[in-house]
Amino acid sequence: KLDVQHENPRIYFLLGEILLVRNDAGNAAGYFRTYLAAKPAEEDLEQAKKDLGKAEQRLAASTHQP
Repeated sequence: KLDVQHENPRIYFLLGEILLVRNDAGNAAGYFRTYLAAKPAEEDLEQAKKDLGKAEQRLAASTHQP
C-alpha cells in the first residue's frame, strides 16, 4: 500500500497533480483531499486547495454533459 501511515503526504499532492494533468479529475480530487486531510506543511498547501477546486469543477462539468 502507498504510505498508509501518511508519513509523506506530499506523495498524494504529486499524484493529484499528475492525475489532474491526465484529466482524471475524480481520482485527482481524492488524492488532493487525502493530502489536505494529512495536515501538510505549508509548502504545497495553497496549490493543493486550488487544484482541488479545479478537479471539482471538472467533475461537475463532466456530470452535466449529455
